[in-house]
Amino acid sequence: MKLLKDFEHFYQGFSPGYDGKCRIRIFTHDKKLKTVGICSALEENTGTSTTNCIEHIYLDIKNQLLAQKSDASLSNSEVLNKLEQFIKEHKTSKIWAIAANFLLIAWRQFKIHNENKFDGDLIWIDHWPVGMGLKPSQHEFAIVRFSENFEPFWNHISEAQFEQYTGIKIWQLEPLRLESEMV
Repeated sequence: MKLLKDFEHFYQGFSPGYDGKCRIRIFTHDKKLKTVGICSALEENTGTSTTNCIEHIYLDIKNQLLAQKSDASLSNSEVLNKLEQFIKEHKTSKIWAIAANFLLIAWRQFKIHNENKFDGDLIWIDHWPVGMGLKPSQHEFAIVRFSENFEPFWNHISEAQFEQYTGIKIWQLEPLRLESEMV
């Protein structure tokens, strides 16, 4: 598994003064279309716990990933580039410009809808590092799934099950410092 992103995420807590902070790591597997998001509790978080806000954190991160993927996909689209060029060349002909603009809008919506699906591909993990959870001598993990009403359900798994299910080795979660802080 390849680490794509490693950052701190700030989220709104249940009431004023209880905003939280967690660590998000996004891993991907090049050969399998699998993306794993790990939401790790941080010792310095004094706000609402990650577990209590997991659905909000998930939506924040999922929306960020979709927006980034959409921007990259659209900027690299050969069809969009040709359409934009066609519009520039035929802007004096109103009917062609209007038709091309409609096509451009439809193509963008199609690409966003079909290329940016993370549902089913994004495995979401609630993670409590060593020393923080109910079992302080080990990492604690839960696969989080969401109902149609976006109600979270946790399936607690062991360290070995985490490695097997995600393809991520425990050592890849250490040290607990962000990659950007490492020298």
